[in-house]
Amino acid sequence: MKSKSLKVCINNSIKDAIKFKDINKENFLNRILVVLEPSLKMIEDVNKENSILFDYIKKESIRKQERVMTYTKKHRKDLVEIESYELAILNMVMSCFEEKSLF
Repeated sequence: MKSKSLKVCINNSIKDAIKFKDINKENFLNRILVVLEPSLKMIEDVNKENSILFDYIKKESIRKQERVMTYTKKHRKDLVEIESYELAILNMVMSCFEEKSLF
């Protein structure tokens, strides 16, 4: 099933990202899971189409980019860092879609 392979790809992306981040890994993982929770639920629901999920992730990615710019202007380095990590994860998930041509 394509959805299952996509979910594996997303989980692997999360694991790979955690390996390279020198921060509180448990907190980082929890934040990522909060960001991706709606996406993962859609993947588990076989009635949902992959294009709907891709559109959601794309919109979420744009929203994160805007937040990174806003926090940068406000000199909130701590929030920029968190939002940037979450944005990187969303971008990795989008690359999973592109790699597997699922949208």
